[in-house]
Amino acid sequence: MNLRISDKFFSNVLNKQNKRENKIKGISLFSGVGISNVYLKDIGIEIIVANELLEKRAKFYQHLYPKSKMIIGDIRNEKIFNKILTFTKQEKAKLLLITPPCQGFSLAEKIRMKNKFLMIKVIF
Repeated sequence: MNLRISDKFFSNVLNKQNKRENKIKGISLFSGVGISNVYLKDIGIEIIVANELLEKRAKFYQHLYPKSKMIIGDIRNEKIFNKILTFTKQEKAKLLLITPPCQGFSLAEKIRMKNKFLMIKVIF
């Protein structure tokens, strides 16, 4: 019974979103190959810019999502960060999707990195 309720809910969301002329624009950070973006298009979300550190993953993402602009590199690098920010502002993105890197959650990485933390500046 709960499955039917959720099916109806998502069906309504999809129908309402598909009736809109403008899709919700978003950006995706730590995108990997885009697994987290698979169904976003179906609910009216368009990822306009994505960022991935590793070139192989970024190229595969580009293959799957050719309409998204992929910015390859470390977001902690000021040039990379500013590219993402500039494109985000130009395209008036309203959604931020962050799939955090696994390294921050692994015990081995915490030992290796000791007290270094990844910090993200968000300015809108």
